[in-house]
Amino acid sequence: MKKSILIIGSIVVIAAVVSPYFCGNSVEEKFDQKVIELQAVLKPNPKITFNKTEYSKGWFSSFAKTQLTVNGKPLVMDHKIIHGPWGYFGLGKIETTIEFVDKNLKANIDKLFAGKAPLTLTTKMGFSGYDAIEIYSPAIAKQSIPDSPDVTITWSGMTGKIKLVGDRAITNFEIPELVFENENGQQSFFMKNARLVGEGIYLFDNLPNVISKNWTGNSTITIDKLGTKKINDETSLALNLDVKTKDTDDGTVGYGVNVKLTDFVLPKEQPIIGNKTNNIEFGIDFSGIPKKQLAEFLAYLEKCQKANIAPSEKNFIVIGQDLATELLKGTPTLKIFTRLENDKGKAGIAAEAKLITADTTNSLQSLISNAIKRLEITISPSFSETLLDEAIASGQIPQTKEQVIEAITKNNRFVLTDGQYVAKFEYKQGHLYSNGQQDDELQDLLLMLRSSGLLNF
Repeated sequence: MKKSILIIGSIVVIAAVVSPYFCGNSVEEKFDQKVIELQAVLKPNPKITFNKTEYSKGWFSSFAKTQLTVNGKPLVMDHKIIHGPWGYFGLGKIETTIEFVDKNLKANIDKLFAGKAPLTLTTKMGFSGYDAIEIYSPAIAKQSIPDSPDVTITWSGMTGKIKLVGDRAITNFEIPELVFENENGQQSFFMKNARLVGEGIYLFDNLPNVISKNWTGNSTITIDKLGTKKINDETSLALNLDVKTKDTDDGTVGYGVNVKLTDFVLPKEQPIIGNKTNNIEFGIDFSGIPKKQLAEFLAYLEKCQKANIAPSEKNFIVIGQDLATELLKGTPTLKIFTRLENDKGKAGIAAEAKLITADTTNSLQSLISNAIKRLEITISPSFSETLLDEAIASGQIPQTKEQVIEAITKNNRFVLTDGQYVAKFEYKQGHLYSNGQQDDELQDLLLMLRSSGLLNF
């Protein structure tokens, strides 16, 4: 019994001593693989190179150097590698920092960050692959910028993390404050509470099987306050940028981007918009993109990258034909809108273009020719009567209000409803409609433009 315990204990001790070495082998292999992949990405641009310049392997830890060269200027990165499984539960952990070769630059950076590394990237490698990438930058207390003593910087630091869970990437970055200010306080730039939060499919390590993956995801960037300030005058706003991906049951994906600007403080004497604009929003949404062909197109690009081949323009078009063909065979929809709201009223315009029926044709040329028969376009503008009054009163529109109203309401194109002038223009099967009624005048204009060659469809 004692002999068995001693044998087991010896095996455990040997495993504890030997396993970090083998974990180190795996980390080195993955490190080299990533270097090769990045070199392939940068190869088409000869002005940018990336190389591993040193790798010193130890039993429990290793050290490496890489160099990114842009237009002949080198950026050296140091990589401290801790081997698993005991020092770090997993294959290993890589801490990456920048090595500043220029002595003057290093002195300035050390002064700003009090001798701390300005940026640290920590890559955690699990047994099944990469688990997370963490980014950290320490804070800078308000101080003068080296070589620009009349400008001060305040930097709250940055924290960020990209966590990889299966085929999903979860991101979270935060920058509480960044301020640049003249010494006399006459002018400054500021950013408050910037955040990036998102989750979505992590494509580039999963492209061979990506067709079956869930593409649904969402990324949001928010900034509570962004702007500039001068004495007795300030320009600022809040920003919200939302990017969404939707995976549908019919084998297509859709993308949407929405930008909202709010809480405006604008320069004085801004016509119409004034200082009390509280909302400007615009967005774009594209649905009906065939997932299978899109994944194959991306897989082809990745294959070229790994083979160190830059696809020619001709090959790029050829490989994209399957994607274009399947897209036109379906019923994709494109929506665009923009809206403005302030103390003077509201204005906006929304547009939608879609192929209303599917097409079984397999020829891309025929699909393009037939698309015009399946195409429907709707454009819906609107604006408040109070905005029209303000524009006329400020001289931005030279006509009288009566003249403007007569022009826009002709043929029932704009209708006044609840203080809003609204319209709906439609293109269906070669005909134009205003608020549901065929508009012969616009139809004649369309025919004239097409006969002149300005509209080639």
